[in-house]
Amino acid sequence: MDLTASSPVTLLKGVGDVFGEKLRAIGVYTILDLLMHFPVDYLDCGTEAREFFPDRSALYCGRVRSARLSRNFHRKRSTVRVSLETGAGRATALFFNQPYLSRQLSREQEVWLHGRVDFRAGEAMLISPRLFLTAPKGLIPIYRDLAGISRGRIRNLIRQALNSVSEFPEALPLWIRENRSLSALDESIRTIHNPDVEEPGKLVTALEPFRYLEFLKFHLELRLVRHHLKNISRRFRYSISKEFFADLTNRLKFSLTEDQEAAVSDIARDLTGETTMQRLIQGDVGAGKTAVAFSAMLMAARNGFQAAFLAPTELLAHQHEEKAREFFSGFSVAVLTGSTPREERQRIETEIQKGRLQLVFGTHALLSAKLEFRNLAMIVIDEQQRFGVSQRAALYCKGPGADLIVTTATPIPRTLLLTLYNDLSVSTIRSRPHGRRQVKTRVLGADKREEFYTWLEKHLAQTPGGGRVFIILPRIHPSDSGNRISSLDVEGEELSQRFSDQGIAILSSETPADKRQRILKLFHVGEIRILVCTTVIELGIDVPEADTMVIENADRFGLAQLHQLRGRIGRSGASGYCYLMQSENPTQMGVKRLGIVSSEEDGFRLAEMDLQIRGGGEVAGFRQAGSLDFRFGDPVRDHRIFIQAREDSKQVLGNPERCSPLLRNFILSVRRKMDRLHFS
Repeated sequence: MDLTASSPVTLLKGVGDVFGEKLRAIGVYTILDLLMHFPVDYLDCGTEAREFFPDRSALYCGRVRSARLSRNFHRKRSTVRVSLETGAGRATALFFNQPYLSRQLSREQEVWLHGRVDFRAGEAMLISPRLFLTAPKGLIPIYRDLAGISRGRIRNLIRQALNSVSEFPEALPLWIRENRSLSALDESIRTIHNPDVEEPGKLVTALEPFRYLEFLKFHLELRLVRHHLKNISRRFRYSISKEFFADLTNRLKFSLTEDQEAAVSDIARDLTGETTMQRLIQGDVGAGKTAVAFSAMLMAARNGFQAAFLAPTELLAHQHEEKAREFFSGFSVAVLTGSTPREERQRIETEIQKGRLQLVFGTHALLSAKLEFRNLAMIVIDEQQRFGVSQRAALYCKGPGADLIVTTATPIPRTLLLTLYNDLSVSTIRSRPHGRRQVKTRVLGADKREEFYTWLEKHLAQTPGGGRVFIILPRIHPSDSGNRISSLDVEGEELSQRFSDQGIAILSSETPADKRQRILKLFHVGEIRILVCTTVIELGIDVPEADTMVIENADRFGLAQLHQLRGRIGRSGASGYCYLMQSENPTQMGVKRLGIVSSEEDGFRLAEMDLQIRGGGEVAGFRQAGSLDFRFGDPVRDHRIFIQAREDSKQVLGNPERCSPLLRNFILSVRRKMDRLHFS
């Protein structure tokens, strides 16, 4: 059967109704949708290793001597321990939560493993290596799980799709590809999924059309939204008296900094003007943006209007709502998220529609078409970079003519600020809240890991009931690439056993929402003193008692993300201590980043440095810490392409006849969304 890029993915052999439904649930309808699921890494399987390499991943061929399964039913974990005779010597491989391997592997069976060797008590160990039952060759793409389908099966489906489709339609018109030296979509997709080990440079070039296309769509959407929203006449009239500022001071129970006062004054001036407010509040981590946003919501509530606060995660939505109940005493407050029980959701929606609920905190649930406000006048979008342009516009459907505040705790370099947010007025908060101390940051080599944790054990034992500790690990599960990257499954388990007497818990994006809330409450009151987690705590988690942070494999994080994580500690007025633990073999650039972040605590200066030192980025691992959550590109790292796309977006809109069908359809869909928005 001849297939095209637009053919349903269910036509691929082995997909079927069950997997087809799972794929559709995450937006994978066509073969092209599937092929846009790019590898996150590549394994170099060109040469079989004849000696053990503790400093890098390599391919080992071996014969199975035994495969034993053990289970920990309490933690719902299993481990398969495989003894091997390889060309480099005897070794043991450990596989977690893959019990089927104990049945799949038989004695004397030949297997290939790609990973890095650790020596423990003189024994060569491969922790979660990549396993092959037939000899791999060249560069092997590694994929993330997709809709519950295993990585191996995803790889087979993608191989089948590439062989079934003769050519992919072009997304970009020829004049753009020629002007910007971008390869054709067909060539790029095939290179990304089947890279040539002899020409690695082609892989970097193959990604550029996707980065450019993503940026171009962003700028097209931004231009259309700006045109639609500019100069909206004011609908909601405010009265902001001296009594308001007295009430605000009483509710805050602390004095605002000069920058916070200036931001509140900016908002008050906007709200008494003749056009609708659209304002960005950018501030360094912990600078007090939430207090300013709450002040704006109070202005709305005191004038009899409704206000909505859109947070990027359920954890943050609940945290803000808890603080709001005290701050907004005398006004009605609710939280609405995807996990809100059905009956509770219906009650809240009814109260909002009737105007009896004035202040609503929530996640994407606030964007639901079913949710109607009576007089929504103030919208706050927290961590703006986590939301798309059209999502910002979508909230206007709920309150025609509403005033808008967007916040970001990621300081934006001035060059990008002008590019990304020149439709918004900007308030900048640089100064620290009164009493906030600096966090002392220290870099530790990987060889100091054991010594450090021994010290930490003694320190915690000597300070019962004292501070709280965050231990940040980069991954939930071990890396498929065989690189030694700390994970919750391995190092998290080890730390849980080591600090079991101190009260320790593990937290990640896979932790159910109700359990996350419970863990954070126990962490807050001190029943849990150590929280081992991923970067799930990066966005705004506020536990004032937390005074110590350890970041493992810290050299793998960007400057902005390290600074964001560090901002979670030292928020009570007591000193904070951040320990950046290097990987065993850090890159030169990684070491440079750690040196910068350990000597600089001003987020704005770090943002400018980040812009200067970003290079071409990694071949894989597209989700780096940029100013917006693009899938493939990073406006900082890929600034040249970002600016090119902005320049071309004006020509595309001015010359629709020069568009590709894909771009024409995209522009049409955005315009239709804009037409559904009504303003007074």
